[in-house]
Amino acid sequence: MNYGIDALAEAIRLAGVVVMATAVALEWLDHRRHSALLLISAGVLLLSVGSLAVLVATVAPIAARLEESVLPLALEYFRTTTHGPQLLTPILPAVYALLLAEGLRVVDAPGLRRGLCWMLTATLVAILALMAAGGHVASSRLEHLGMVLQIVHMVTAVAWVALVLALLPRMLRRDPLADLLGRVGNFALALVLALFASGIGSAWIHGAPLPWPMDDAYGQLLLLKTGTLLLALAAAGWNRFVELRPPVVNEPGIRRILALETCILFAALMLAAWLTRTPPPG
Repeated sequence: MNYGIDALAEAIRLAGVVVMATAVALEWLDHRRHSALLLISAGVLLLSVGSLAVLVATVAPIAARLEESVLPLALEYFRTTTHGPQLLTPILPAVYALLLAEGLRVVDAPGLRRGLCWMLTATLVAILALMAAGGHVASSRLEHLGMVLQIVHMVTAVAWVALVLALLPRMLRRDPLADLLGRVGNFALALVLALFASGIGSAWIHGAPLPWPMDDAYGQLLLLKTGTLLLALAAAGWNRFVELRPPVVNEPGIRRILALETCILFAALMLAAWLTRTPPPG
């Protein structure tokens, strides 16, 4: 596993999209006015820095072997390869998301705000689709099916993390969470099912058979990420079926489990970034 710098850069990219998705989730879930522009600006900055860092991390080993400067070689890599532009194209719809966030800042009409939220949601899906296009799936078998599965996997993963993060302001304000969790429970369950199904399909397309092997970095990370997601699923299930069980709703318990789920999902995000930058066995 010699891909630590790549993984960190990819984690910054993913964190940027998660921050942007959290802004959208806050708009959907909470009727309070939030500063979507601030969160999305932070997300665009993280995405841009992470994308440039991935480009540099990709070129740096080549530059070291050729004993050349990194910057000129990075520009050449961007100009002459398909992978270079794929790393930076997600920044373009991210800038468009900034314009939509500015619209949310100045618009008060509920119908227009809903329309802007839908446009922001579609923009985030486009960003994740462009990120998926630059991954390992582009050179795997069943490329088109693999691309669809990877997009579904990334969208559902980011949506799950953003949904949990959008609940944190209420948790910190000690607002009741039971009603909101009850309303989003079925949606969260659908996200989790789609996440696991698309993840299994993507692993199969990459040539990782079941049961997944432990003799290479990709298989080890895949198992570790799967175990981490199962822990997060167990935490979410505990809230859904134990703490929210009537007639007594345990609000302190809900907050503790939600904080635990948040920490687990952050770990899963780091593992996902590491997995993305680790070559599959095929």
